[in-house]
Amino acid sequence: MSGARRHCVHVVLAGMMLAAWECAADDQPLPLKLTKSLKELDKPAEFVYTRPSGKDASQIWNVAATVDMAISQLSREGLTTSATMTASIAKDTLASKKSDTRALTAGLRSLIQAAEHTTVPVGIFASAEDDRVKRARGGLYRVQADLVTNHLKWFGSDSDSSKRSFVKVFPRVGYYLRDVRHAAEGNPVGRYGGPYAYAYAIASVGAVTPKFDWLRKAQLELTAQVAKDTTATGGFTKLTNRFYEGTLSYALYDSPDNPWKPSLGITRTVGADPITNQPYKVQTAVSFRVGYGL
Repeated sequence: MSGARRHCVHVVLAGMMLAAWECAADDQPLPLKLTKSLKELDKPAEFVYTRPSGKDASQIWNVAATVDMAISQLSREGLTTSATMTASIAKDTLASKKSDTRALTAGLRSLIQAAEHTTVPVGIFASAEDDRVKRARGGLYRVQADLVTNHLKWFGSDSDSSKRSFVKVFPRVGYYLRDVRHAAEGNPVGRYGGPYAYAYAIASVGAVTPKFDWLRKAQLELTAQVAKDTTATGGFTKLTNRFYEGTLSYALYDSPDNPWKPSLGITRTVGADPITNQPYKVQTAVSFRVGYGL
């Protein structure tokens, strides 16, 4: 690559960009295409605190902070590659089966421009995990591909004829392998994993037509995932896990250009998610959610 060497760093909170800057000797614009395209795929950070009558206080934390560093040497027209580092907490003491997993993840992901208005983010990730409930430690390894395309978006039109999507669907396929190397007595060690398929949909009735503009702050999010184990060693057995989640949220900000994006949501969850190490649960929770995006 000719000219000055360029580096680009993005900091992301739960899929939303916290900051972006460039250490460069030239005046080239910041290559934000990767993060701007990926931020739609990730849910905002989620916080729940409740104290049911006669029971201990319960919490739900789903938080991830990511640093993306674009790699100029591996990027070219139609392909942007970045190295990532993520610190995450997935904690739920409200469910009957409590969970609390801390993870540090390193990854390499590329955004492939497959066609006009169609991109394919592909990534490979390795995580060091600490399960605070089972007192287990090990690693999680994933390879996955997403699809971001206007062919899976449905558009309404506002008064000035500019289009805005009121339904967006983001499918994903991948393969995961969890390697549990140390665990407290009574908990299994070994490996398990297999392929998984995932779909995340966002619907906004307020974007259908200007007549529904008063509903613009309301949004429905639906998630469906199935993971089928094809390998299991040690004390683990092969399972097929299904996970479904629906969230109705209301934005607490006025402009989509507002960098902070807080909202309130009510979420219904059914199933188990082995990718994030969540055991089977059936629960409904009201949460405060927040993201930050440029």
